[in-house]
This record gives sequence, C-alpha cells and structure tokens, in this order.
Amino acid sequence: MNLKVYQIIKPPTKKEKWKELVEYLSQTGFYAGEHGLRYCLNSEYQYDEEQGIYVGAIHEEYIPDQTSVDGNKQEQPIVNIDPWERTIFAIDFVNEKLLIQLRDYSPRNLSRKIILARITGILSDAWEDLFNSEYNYIPTNLSLGNDYFINSFINKTRVTGVKLSFDKSWIVTDIYDGKSMPENWKAVWNEDQSDLSDLTLKTSNDGDLHESPLFKIALSSPGVTIESVSYFDSAIDKIRTESRTQFDQIDVTDVNKRTELPTALYETVRTMVENRKKLQQLKAINLV
Repeated sequence: MNLKVYQIIKPPTKKEKWKELVEYLSQTGFYAGEHGLRYCLNSEYQYDEEQGIYVGAIHEEYIPDQTSVDGNKQEQPIVNIDPWERTIFAIDFVNEKLLIQLRDYSPRNLSRKIILARITGILSDAWEDLFNSEYNYIPTNLSLGNDYFINSFINKTRVTGVKLSFDKSWIVTDIYDGKSMPENWKAVWNEDQSDLSDLTLKTSNDGDLHESPLFKIALSSPGVTIESVSYFDSAIDKIRTESRTQFDQIDVTDVNKRTELPTALYETVRTMVENRKKLQQLKAINLV
C-alpha cells in the first residue's frame, strides 16, 4: 500500500489539540455523497500520542458493477448488495503531513480525486469547528540527487536493476565508486555518438549490477540522473524498488485493500515511525 504525502499548512502544534481533533473525527457520522450514496470514517482508528500519529479509514458506498449469469446463460446484475470501499489515511502532527492511500477504484462513482475531496472536506470542517481556521494542504516532494540512491541503496546492498537518464554531459573520467576501470571500457563509452537519453539495466533476482562494468560506467557519467533503483532488502528478503516518481509516497509493505483493518492501521503507524526522517524531509511544492 502506497500513501501519498501532503503538507498541512499551520496544523495544531499542541498535544491537547491533537487529541481534540482525534476525538472529533471519531464522533463524525455518515455523510451524504452523490446519488444518495454515503461515506463515513470508521469508528476504529490508531492514535499514538507519543509519536503524534493518527491513522484512520474512510469507507465509501458505491454503485456495484458486478454481474452474474442466470440459468439461461444471460448476464444479470447482482442486486440486494450494499458494498463499501475502504481507504486508509493518516496525519503526522509532528511533521505536519497528511497521508492518503493511493489505490485504484473499480466502482464508477469513486476515484482518487473524490476521496481526496471527501477527506479534506471532513478535515476542513474539523479545522473550522475546533480551531476557527481554514484547512490547507499542498503536495510534497523530495529534492534529492543521485547521492540519495547511491548512499542509501547502491553502496549498501545488492542491486538488481536501474533506470538512468542522461543529458549532454557524457564523458566519463572517474568511476563513481573510486575503483579502477580499464581505460578501454571508458574509451568505448566516451566514443559513443548515439545521443543516448535513457538506459535500463536489469539482472536476474540473484544477480548484482555491481559486477557489471556497463553499470559502473553509466553511473559515472556526469550527466546521469538515477530515475529508479531495484535492490535487495534483507529486512523483508525481497527485491524492492525506489523511484523518483514515488518520492512523495510512503510504502506500507504487505498491506492492501484486503488486509484486515486493525492490521492495516497498526502497520501504517509502524511504517510512519520508521520513515520519520523521510516524512520530515518531504517539503511542500512551491511553498514560499
């Protein structure tokens, strides 16, 4: 489960106010949506006052689009069901962040845009009722260079894949890790006139790009930008991928829409605590 991170503008800073907000959210009722369909916040939530983290879930009623086949082999809509979809969201009071689960919705009346509007609408009411102020939020991102990928992953563990892009700064003089490289390898790279713009390298699950001269040379090009790295994570014994396109997200491993709610809430709190540094580093886009 991926959580997209937003910056909250001027949230409450005192723990007493955090608790007021949590209690307010726990007492909200059902809200009327489009087409007479409802949505609500689940009465079950996780609040870690010491860490300043609240995690809850919003449930949305939707128009079912499931069908069945009758005895005559004719497709018929399934009736007499009132299905709901669940989306996890969280507030990091310490780092002033709102996190919302990124997921796809099959129902026709639900979307990421709608869920964002509903969650922020509920929070806007809370801000006005409790703090007599306006609720504002802004998308976030990380301003990180290649050093982030190199120091956090490439230098620490086995690498099974990379996606690289290049500008016109092409000529390699030194290898990024300081180790020697045969001059003929560098010559082959430096004489390339193809105007290469993108390069993807991938090994088997048991391979390691550290053993690839091409990987070392490509990573040493002055104009290279590391777009993503696939690496072995020993903590979960799996290959994981870190991508620039996901810098504004927190990954909650092994949680999906079918995970039982108590587990999803607990794992979200745990993951947010583990990613406190990243949550702190995420900055609002165009925030003056």
